[in-house]
Amino acid sequence: MNFFFENPKHEIYGIYGQSLAYAPHLHNHLELVGMIEGKAMAYVEEKVYEINSGDAFFIFPNQIHHYEKIADENYILLLFPMDILPEYTSVFHSKVPKSALIPGALKNRHVLRSMQEILALKDSTESGSYRDYLTKGYLLILFGQLFALSELEDTPHVDVQTVKLLLDYCIGHYKDEISLDQVATRLHLSKFYISHLFSQKLHLSYSDYIRSLRISEACRLLTETSLGITEISYQVGFPTPRTFNRAFLKYVGRTPREYRYQKKRPETIITIMEDH
Repeated sequence: MNFFFENPKHEIYGIYGQSLAYAPHLHNHLELVGMIEGKAMAYVEEKVYEINSGDAFFIFPNQIHHYEKIADENYILLLFPMDILPEYTSVFHSKVPKSALIPGALKNRHVLRSMQEILALKDSTESGSYRDYLTKGYLLILFGQLFALSELEDTPHVDVQTVKLLLDYCIGHYKDEISLDQVATRLHLSKFYISHLFSQKLHLSYSDYIRSLRISEACRLLTETSLGITEISYQVGFPTPRTFNRAFLKYVGRTPREYRYQKKRPETIITIMEDH
């Protein structure tokens, strides 16, 4: 399970991916998934969705969400700041999708083509100074089509700032010994209220969330460094290597050693494809 951190830069992030699995998070960006093949579960606030081949799934800013992989996947993911599209500002600030899922959206040729072209333009040098204009044009077409295929409703009143404060604190301290009581004391919140937020908004317990952050960082260290597995287990916050191995197997489905071996093989995620 990976954690998707907020990207403060005013740029577009996009990938062709094969493992849609991100822990609960929220950010100020728009997020769009186009499931070309495969299946995944998605959670937005209190709602649960199943994303199937051909579906589109989009998240407005400051909506708590996460994903779980079900089957082999081939998808496109786009993430970008909403101020790139000032034409839709009033929509982004006051509306949210009644359903984040748009079944069969990729059958609309404008939707899939626009997503593919945005990725192709991202690192292209052929379009020169016109690349940004072309990208914005495809984004306008893309969301114009998605809005036409979906139903929007007024943004509900939720304590977004409290949830963001809680998640930010966990992200900054998950490597430490960080109990629910300690978090409640530091943030001046009731531990029962915190448990309620995790249960109702994130659909998992506080302890599961902390473990997911630790496992996510462990995956990064196993892939990007040569640190020993025991050292990694302590570095990400687990009290013992045995606890780390047990949690890693539960969340990732393989041991840390098996995961590192697999990741040393050729990468399966293509960040940019120039030809389609």
